[in-house]
Amino acid sequence: MQLQARRARVAQRLRALSFCAAGFGMAVACLSTAQMAQAYDAKVDGQAYLQLYSVQGLYGAPTLSRQRLTYNLGLEVVNLAGSAWNNEPWVTARFRIRMDSDYGISPAEQDPNNSDYFVPGLKTAPFDVLYAYVEGGGWFHNTTGFRAGRQSFFDELGWWSLDGVRVAFSPGHLFELAAYTGFEQRGGVPLMSTGRYEAGGVFRGNREGLGANQWPSYLQSTSLAPAAGASLVLLAIPRLHARFDYRRVWQRDQVVTSPFLDANGNLATTSLSRVSTERAGLGLGCDFGSSTAADGAAVYDVYRSKLVEHRAAVQTRPLERLKLSLSYQYRLPTYDADSIFNWFGAVGSTLVRARTDLDLRSDLNLGATAGIRWYGAPFATQSASTSQSPGGQRDGIGGVDATWHSAHSTLRIAQTAEIGEAGDRWVGDAQLAHRISYGHLEPSVLLSLARWRDRLRADFNSTVFSYVLACRFSPTGAPQFGIDWEHSVSDVGQQRFRVVGTVDLRWP
Repeated sequence: MQLQARRARVAQRLRALSFCAAGFGMAVACLSTAQMAQAYDAKVDGQAYLQLYSVQGLYGAPTLSRQRLTYNLGLEVVNLAGSAWNNEPWVTARFRIRMDSDYGISPAEQDPNNSDYFVPGLKTAPFDVLYAYVEGGGWFHNTTGFRAGRQSFFDELGWWSLDGVRVAFSPGHLFELAAYTGFEQRGGVPLMSTGRYEAGGVFRGNREGLGANQWPSYLQSTSLAPAAGASLVLLAIPRLHARFDYRRVWQRDQVVTSPFLDANGNLATTSLSRVSTERAGLGLGCDFGSSTAADGAAVYDVYRSKLVEHRAAVQTRPLERLKLSLSYQYRLPTYDADSIFNWFGAVGSTLVRARTDLDLRSDLNLGATAGIRWYGAPFATQSASTSQSPGGQRDGIGGVDATWHSAHSTLRIAQTAEIGEAGDRWVGDAQLAHRISYGHLEPSVLLSLARWRDRLRADFNSTVFSYVLACRFSPTGAPQFGIDWEHSVSDVGQQRFRVVGTVDLRWP
């Protein structure tokens, strides 16, 4: 059995390597065609990361040992049709894939009958299409653009991914009105999807091999999640920035409605179409001359009927070498509508922070940060701290840092601290990097000392010392190679070792 398992792992590695080789070959073929046709520009970049790491437990025996090989391949073809520089309608294609091959996963971690080690949804070589879309612009007298395929959004509502179509309309550069529809990218859905973009609080994936009563909290995810949204951006006033975003996602997968078995030994479920998330966000900003800017935003959870986030920040440079900034942020945790966490109270956190950056010389920068973070009381009706209902907790935040750089070297020293009613945290870092032979060889060293103190769990109090020895080598006309050795020592986690090897290729 062990021999068969070893042969299966070897075969899997060969399939992974052949897959990446085939992908790279297709990318190079596309580049060759583009170069021969000379009608559009194409770029390929690829990265490979090999990680070997082991973490020891409290008793010295390794509790986690992994050998992980990650492939990342991207292709960009610009101006498939037309040219934006010539005020013509244009079309561009972008594509990026990633695969993580973890050869340290034991068979017990994928055996549903082994309740001590089984991890639902754990994959040996998950394949992820990060994005794959075709976009165009300049249509209908330079007023309309589109994007079709798997695409990412980063707006006032956060980082999100959609499999669908987005159309934008911008007349006379006065405003941009965009609308999109499609399906939210979710884990478990048979479209090479990942769950990193969906709302938290729900454990979804593929339940193949699991019985009905095994891991009932791990929900089968096979149905597509329809999504739609829109955004409006003001463009007419140069120094004023205004944006409104709205997004709604529906859920159609089956979900367990009660954790208890009925008289027949079955779990009650429902698969009706229902709201998964629905949010709206508004952002405003203004540039006051060339030295001062301010912006703010607010996010409203329509499903929960609550304002879940608001923030504001101002940044100014009164002198050429001095920059001052002040920021405020409030955030309340939000979850998928199917999550049981919606039944419990959530505590919001508020952060107020000020920072000063001073360029003493052209090669020396000093920075300092100070602020306060506090959490609301567990029950909003309680305004005072009692033994039955404690009040909010407050943490003071501070830090100093200095960065010196020359033509070939960079030195950075930083110290941060967070001291509060629940515990304290201190972290000090020192990093030195030196470029040799005009940047072709760059060794570096990082030293870190951290201290955690938890007043509720004294057994988690810990001091951690870590160091990282790294080197980057990038000969002319060749890929960039890198190697990192990391070693951490703590009085709780004992020893941790990690080796990371990287290869970074870009063409042209």
